[in-house]
Amino acid sequence: RLNPEEKVFIVSSDEIRRELGGSYQYFKEEAKVWQLFLDRANEYSNQYDDVTVILDSTNLTNKYRKMYFEKTPNFDKHILVYFDVSYEKACERNLSRDEKKVVPEHAMVHLYKELEPVDQETINIYDEYIEIKIV
Repeated sequence: RLNPEEKVFIVSSDEIRRELGGSYQYFKEEAKVWQLFLDRANEYSNQYDDVTVILDSTNLTNKYRKMYFEKTPNFDKHILVYFDVSYEKACERNLSRDEKKVVPEHAMVHLYKELEPVDQETINIYDEYIEIKIV
């Protein structure tokens, strides 16, 4: 439950892509996207005493899940939320999105091949782990 005085921000990698290149499918400046992603999260933690920042991104591997934890050290608490979604359900949901946000089918296949389950080592570094099964 959030304190009414608490600030809440969502930092979205897709929105940063749109901001930089005018499209959710803009992938020409990925290094800049991810630097802004982390910079914004950390700026909010430095700017406000009581803040919640939701990092909205598809994190397919434990390497990146750990990196986001390590690169946001000023937060009192880190919660990893993992959405357990079948490939079929992900494709169905993808097609129901705003057409500007739809991920091409070839990219969905690639993402699915890269996906790895959250391992215990990754779970252990977070203060809390929440798994949500989408059926």
